[in-house]
Amino acid sequence: MLLRNKTVIIYGAGEAIGSAVARAFGAEGARVFLSGRRLGPIQTVAREIAAAGGSAEAAQVDALDEEGIERYTDRVAEQAGGIDVRWLEDMTLLKRLSTLAEVANTAMFLASDHAGAITGAVANLTGGMSVD
Repeated sequence: MLLRNKTVIIYGAGEAIGSAVARAFGAEGARVFLSGRRLGPIQTVAREIAAAGGSAEAAQVDALDEEGIERYTDRVAEQAGGIDVRWLEDMTLLKRLSTLAEVANTAMFLASDHAGAITGAVANLTGGMSVD
């Protein structure tokens, strides 16, 4: 498993891309902490990850509330003993939408030990498009 013993927070985990990333991380052994504005969809994703043998917890956190994010991050770090990955789906203008599988698999790879030679701090998953 690529993400065994990794702790991951995913903001926006109840939405299409965030939930796909959460499922991919969970399937690869990460302990996944899911958050978003609406608790119901996040709990559904957490149950799906757990049913597949993964570890996931759900919490209601608005990704636009910076103080709320920091409180949640601190709580998860204390509970889990640290955080390896924080995933926050960014709003971008795209001319081509990446598939959910492309985004999830890229995020999973970047969080794995296989990406150890990558030293950049930000991975921009825009499907190769940018807007000036």
